[in-house]
Amino acid sequence: MRTFLAILYAFVAYAYPAYNNNVPNGNQLPPNAIGLGHPNGVTRRYTSFANSYVSHGRAWTPLLCMLDSDQDGQTNGLEMGDPCCKWKVGSVPLFTTGLSDPNNPMSTTQHVNTSC
Repeated sequence: MRTFLAILYAFVAYAYPAYNNNVPNGNQLPPNAIGLGHPNGVTRRYTSFANSYVSHGRAWTPLLCMLDSDQDGQTNGLEMGDPCCKWKVGSVPLFTTGLSDPNNPMSTTQHVNTSC
């Protein structure tokens, strides 16, 4: 029972999977992604994307979309399927495959010639 409670506490304390619904393709991270908010979802430390997300009011905004949180030369929006920065909660992003991890500078998308 103690183990179960410890695991439950860790999940509640560190991970907020509901936030994934507030960004485009938040539940569709590419394989080997480190996690949108916390590395592997098991630490209090924020990822680079999470720091950007928090500083923009925990909402997908045009400014957050246009940022490049991992400094790989691709905007958060491009990496997450919203290159035009027009996605709204509950809608389908411009693309849902070929995504990249907005926390990993070694992860980039091939969707580079998207016109808005």
